[in-house]
Amino acid sequence: MSFSNNKKDLTRIAEDRKIRKFGYDTFENIEQIASGAFGTVNRAYSKELEKQVALKCLHNANNHLAEKCYLVLQYAKDDNLRNYLRNNFKDLDWKIKIKMAQDITNGLCYMHKANIVHRDLHSKNVLVHEGRLLITDLGLSQPLDTNSNSFAGGMYAYSDPGYLRNQIRYKRSKASDVYSLGVLFWELSSGRPPFNNLPSLDIYRLIISGKREPPVNGTPEDYIKIYSNAWKDNPKQRPTIENICDSLENIQFENIYYNSNENNQYIQIEVYTNNQLNNFKPMESYSGDSVSMMSIEPNNLSFGTSISLENLEIAVLGNPGESSTLSLNSYDQKWLNIELKKYGYNAFENLEEIGKSIHNATLMNGRMKVTLKSIVVDSIELFVNELKKHLSIGRHENIIEFYGISQKDLSSSNYILVFEYLNGVTLRSYLKSNFKELKWSYKLTLALQIVKAIEHFHSSDIIHGDMSSENILIHNNTIKISNFGISKLAIEPSINLLNSLGLIKYSDPMFLKGEVKFRTKASDIYSVGVLLWEISSEKIPYELLESVLQHRLKAKEAKDELNAKDELNAEGELNAKDELIAKNELKAKDELNVKDELNAKDELIAKEELNSNDELNAKDESGSKDEFRLQDKSRLKDESRSQNILEKIISYITEGKREKPIQGTPQNYVKIYQDCWNQDPEQRPNIEKVIQDLEHVTKIIVETIDNFKKYGMCKECQQANTGFKWCNSCNSKRFQEEFDKWTSGDQEIDEFIQQIQLMANNYEEVIEWIPYDELINPVYFDKGGFSMIFKAIWPVGYIYFWNYEEKNWKRKSQRKYVCLKKFVTDTNKSEYLLEIKNQFKFRGNGAISIYGITKNPTENEYMMVMQYAKYGSLRKMLHTNKLNWMQKIRNLFYIVSGLAKIHEAGFIHKDLHSRNIVNESLTSPYIIDFGLCELIGENREYFEKKNIIGVLETIAPEVLSGEKEYTKAADVYSFGIIAYEIVTGFPPYPDIPHDKDLAMKICNGLRPRIPFHTPKLITRMIMRCWDARVTHRPTIEELEDELRKYYFDYDDYLREGKNKDSKIGIQIKKAEEFSENQEPTNTTTTTLNYQTHPQAIYTSRLLNYSELPKPKNDENFERELEEFTKSFTHIMNNDDIDEF
Repeated sequence: MSFSNNKKDLTRIAEDRKIRKFGYDTFENIEQIASGAFGTVNRAYSKELEKQVALKCLHNANNHLAEKCYLVLQYAKDDNLRNYLRNNFKDLDWKIKIKMAQDITNGLCYMHKANIVHRDLHSKNVLVHEGRLLITDLGLSQPLDTNSNSFAGGMYAYSDPGYLRNQIRYKRSKASDVYSLGVLFWELSSGRPPFNNLPSLDIYRLIISGKREPPVNGTPEDYIKIYSNAWKDNPKQRPTIENICDSLENIQFENIYYNSNENNQYIQIEVYTNNQLNNFKPMESYSGDSVSMMSIEPNNLSFGTSISLENLEIAVLGNPGESSTLSLNSYDQKWLNIELKKYGYNAFENLEEIGKSIHNATLMNGRMKVTLKSIVVDSIELFVNELKKHLSIGRHENIIEFYGISQKDLSSSNYILVFEYLNGVTLRSYLKSNFKELKWSYKLTLALQIVKAIEHFHSSDIIHGDMSSENILIHNNTIKISNFGISKLAIEPSINLLNSLGLIKYSDPMFLKGEVKFRTKASDIYSVGVLLWEISSEKIPYELLESVLQHRLKAKEAKDELNAKDELNAEGELNAKDELIAKNELKAKDELNVKDELNAKDELIAKEELNSNDELNAKDESGSKDEFRLQDKSRLKDESRSQNILEKIISYITEGKREKPIQGTPQNYVKIYQDCWNQDPEQRPNIEKVIQDLEHVTKIIVETIDNFKKYGMCKECQQANTGFKWCNSCNSKRFQEEFDKWTSGDQEIDEFIQQIQLMANNYEEVIEWIPYDELINPVYFDKGGFSMIFKAIWPVGYIYFWNYEEKNWKRKSQRKYVCLKKFVTDTNKSEYLLEIKNQFKFRGNGAISIYGITKNPTENEYMMVMQYAKYGSLRKMLHTNKLNWMQKIRNLFYIVSGLAKIHEAGFIHKDLHSRNIVNESLTSPYIIDFGLCELIGENREYFEKKNIIGVLETIAPEVLSGEKEYTKAADVYSFGIIAYEIVTGFPPYPDIPHDKDLAMKICNGLRPRIPFHTPKLITRMIMRCWDARVTHRPTIEELEDELRKYYFDYDDYLREGKNKDSKIGIQIKKAEEFSENQEPTNTTTTTLNYQTHPQAIYTSRLLNYSELPKPKNDENFERELEEFTKSFTHIMNNDDIDEF
């Protein structure tokens, strides 16, 4: 947390509130334990306090080298509520849950009594410490009456729907905290975060459409009523925090909610005896496809009995009939009292083998399906580690749930693990069968579900270690992680994986190389990277490489066999020649012994007949042996080839080589999986970062789909247009092709224009270099404090879209006037470009359009080319035109809407006055002059030096006096002065000098006098804007809502037969009647003839007034405003408007 700019304020606050300061060197054993979007939390031992504390340091996005300051907080040793529920939910009865709900409610009640709104209440911001729940992380908390409005932050699932629909304009209130509290209450009843298996964008859409999580079976109906009222869409219908406190005290447990609808995502079975709270023991939660409700006996073995690991007797392989009980010395104490369910084997029916040692079965007479995994225990330690792992995981939508264990033979070492029933297919099979139909939005959903499951593992300090698409199932379109056979606690040793090619492809290269002995969370991240690539490609990792290696090895084997045959054939020819010689010699001998052979003929025939059967049998036996030898040889050859391929793929991976991105994959998605499979484990992101990046890509994909629906397809590249007839990809190439055909003569300006052109998503985001000779007849038009304005005709007009048929730019507003702005002071180029950049952001949103930059070659000066406003500045228009009330309200509404766009983007204008607003027509104002505009909190140079630039009468008193820097509230003050000008037609303080004396009077509460006949609704609005108490001013969003109502109400009032009871309409009518009844005199001052003091200056200038008093209101101001407010409240609730 950087306090380089506010260190004095921090010191003052610490002294005023008597906040204790600690030297950083008084802390020992500092260890980071958490990190979020806004900061990090360390655990440390305080030598001064002699106990563990938490040190919280906020991130400074703008300056990572800035001095850090830590908040020293109480350390909660039992983790946050989300993790606590994940690990302990099965042990919580309803008495405990109600107590937890009361703890949170009491903490929030205390905050609300202090008029503080938390604004970011969720289960990670509630800590558990020795049985008590403590609210933490007040980073978004603010006083209820603070001017600073809501900004993007917090979790969608817990956020007020009104805030989600309009995150900038909606001011979160106590009712917003009550909504978050309702979601927390539901989480206490279910044990899981709301909508936990959905991407953030889907959660956002569900909530703003009015969807909420369904009640969980076994929840007291009074409790459901409490949280259902708390999370109502309309904040006015939600109870106060005090109402909730009372309701929790009076919960009745006679009526318990049950719903046997099998379509529910979860159905919770709980034992409830005699309607007594202390007998209300939660058991298991099963997936909704399995259970219908029935009468439950507490000791029915079909539901399992609870036993602790300490009392678990385990039979071990090799010791039939014997069993061992766990030793207290063998395991951590925390595990010994952990309970698991043991099911009677006879309760399982309809067993169906679906894989090796895996069966599906039913319980509850067929009404509940489960999956059974059989294992043989040859080591108590390994078996208990397996149980520890499953019990640690708890429940998660994307992880197959563990129910308990069973045994067929109680004296056997064979055990059965009982899991949630699944009937899906593996992710690999699913991708192969459905890939052509899968849209990127669904691929990202699959990816997010996988990484959220891994986040769940890692939060429990468990490493999966066996991630692959074969170990992930798709069940009812939902990811389910399975096969935890190799999963382990992070502190346990590793298992050799080198015997599995399938697993090797997903394995950490550092582990494969043997450079690390243990698999880590970073190893799982590597596997996630490979899985994300697989989801984008539908291909098995390294499948092509494996195929190529197979082909090469088989080709080599075939070549080797061919060479061996050639050698055998050559040897066979030599043997045939020797055999022929031997045959000739034998033939000669045979001729000599013919007689003897004839005598022996009968004997030989007899012998041949006797031995014929033996010869046939020997031949068959020889054939079988040859076939076996061939099969064995083939098997050995396959094993050798597989080993060779395995080694080559390991070498490929460990050398840092990876699969190539698939064409058509979003580049941001590619970066995510490439970061995950980085060779260096230290460079891989953590799982929270992966989730954050995937959600960002999801948002981009959804925006692309929305663009396609809104703007259609680009005719050229067939991708979604980014704006009306605008394709960023194609048009940026066109701009780039023209870069060498123009120049401003200044490289920095050239690059500035080029960068904007390359990033343009629609015509309103384009500027161009405009040659000065294209501008016809430039003439003087007006003058500001630091600039001169000219007008000229621009025949070419601004770029609108690319004409595909004619192959050129379609342009708009040809031969129309444009304004040329020239700076008359020594404005440096960077400030000049910054003004263009800032004003350019809001083109079409209440700010005047900028078309480009030109240069007057005669005077060698650059000029801004802008939209022409026929009536000139608002001050000039008011001086020459008398507006009716409809025109006044429209001007007020459009100005405040433009300013709201500026604030919505995180900017403040800082120089808002009637000369910095121009009118294209009597009712179309535009904000200009963004030279001082800046991001909130970005640049405080002027404030620190006490240099103030602007028009004295519109600068907020707290800025004039140096009491505060410029804020959104200062812009609101300026708008209040502008509103006065529009309503009355007069500039403020026209008859006195605008000097230090006026500055002192403004700080002491002087304000322009509003005519008494002005509609009181308008008077009240203006007075609220220029209240010296900064926190009492309305936000610009509140002003926009108020003026929108007045605008539409009055418009309806003016139409015959519509809204004749309009309060603003009736007040305006009375004001007009009063004005008409006033008879003018020779001395009457009007907006057309008032006199201005020669020292009344209405242009921006440098002001450097010192020793101004602390701002305050006039002595009658607050009383008058209070009276207006009371009357306003009365009139808004009643039809009587006589007092107005």
